[in-house]
Amino acid sequence: MRATAASFLLISVMACEPRTAPGAFDVLPVTKTPCGVAPVGRVTLLQGASATVTIAPTRSDVKLALFLLPDDVEAELEGTTLRVSASERARGDSVLSLTMQCEGQETLVEVPLTVTTRLRWSAPIEWSQGPAAREHPALLIDAASPDVLWLYGGFGFVPRQFTVLNDLWRLDLRTGAWSEVTTTDAPLVAGGRLAPTKTPGVFLFYGGQDTADEVSTTLYQLDTRTTPARFEALGAGGPGAALASFVFDAARDRWLVFGGFDGVEPSNRVYTLSLASTPQWTRVSPTGGGPSPRYGFFFALDGERLVVASGAQTPLAGNPINPANDTWALDLATLTWTRLEAGGAEAPARRNGCGAIDPTTRRLYAWSGTANGVTVVNALSVLPLGDATPQWRTTRPSGEAPVRASCAGVFDAARRRLLVGFGNTSAAQYADFQVVDVLSVP
Repeated sequence: MRATAASFLLISVMACEPRTAPGAFDVLPVTKTPCGVAPVGRVTLLQGASATVTIAPTRSDVKLALFLLPDDVEAELEGTTLRVSASERARGDSVLSLTMQCEGQETLVEVPLTVTTRLRWSAPIEWSQGPAAREHPALLIDAASPDVLWLYGGFGFVPRQFTVLNDLWRLDLRTGAWSEVTTTDAPLVAGGRLAPTKTPGVFLFYGGQDTADEVSTTLYQLDTRTTPARFEALGAGGPGAALASFVFDAARDRWLVFGGFDGVEPSNRVYTLSLASTPQWTRVSPTGGGPSPRYGFFFALDGERLVVASGAQTPLAGNPINPANDTWALDLATLTWTRLEAGGAEAPARRNGCGAIDPTTRRLYAWSGTANGVTVVNALSVLPLGDATPQWRTTRPSGEAPVRASCAGVFDAARRRLLVGFGNTSAAQYADFQVVDVLSVP
């Protein structure tokens, strides 16, 4: 049986002998009551996590019931087993109440709860020497070099907004120090994406718009192993997409592009890219319906699937963004779309936010962005992709950070932190990384 916040239902369950397995449960400290013994020890758990404890009544005629739960906490009582779950919004100290009944007597037992934040805004990474403020830079941390972050281009603000940049930067994630990397043949294209290859230090760059606002159809290879780093155009003829997704399907040695702005309207087309000989683009037709045409969405590679959430759709009268708030997953092996989350009050409905996936906990983070093209959304949303039925929740990290749109994000797995930065608002332009420290579930 399940009770939700502020539930006063008396859910009676006949207690029996404690059912425990070595290491499976924590046994709470107990106190004597007219009905036997009851838990009084504090239960501590992380946001979005659960804790299981046992209740050990000394009388077989005791009836246990959930009485009152704090906000953003759920609990299930099955026999002598109590499972407590905290939402992403829960935080701090509270009390869960149980009743114990026997011989016509009822005792109210309070179980102290502490929900600790899984996330916290920590000191941002700021610099006096490094890349200037910009929108939509392409970011990548190569798994083969987890202490290095690469940044390429984006749209600058000098001498005017939407100035196309083609500078390449390297960030030492251990020290926070940037170094600019000299390049040859770097394309003046912004709003594209970097993706890894099987060769460490060699990446692909695709998509974006050039200085004439034309959507690029040229694929570029970036080799950072050389001095200077070398860009090579591998050929045009691609689908053309700005603010799309571009990911590497390593198991099948191919890359995939979904959606983006194609120069005329938002797209929901899917293309695969093979480099077996010359670049070969193939439009594929996944089954399962799939997302609406969109650009500027959140996306992540979750094992063998591409996850796509929110983003701007075809404009409506008086609604230039018309943001989606659904979430889809594309199985890379079968090319089948599955709708993961239909959207609701807490699902992100915005364009040009930033975020990334934590590959350890499989939690997708979506931060900031804009729902109307004028104001920014002050929210950090999380989707636990490992859940049987994933649901977006707005989480409450400790601390705060300045929100913005047109930002970029990446997950620094080696240091267990989410980096989100750059971008702008109507009043500010940013050259920074805001840092969210992420605790793992024990």
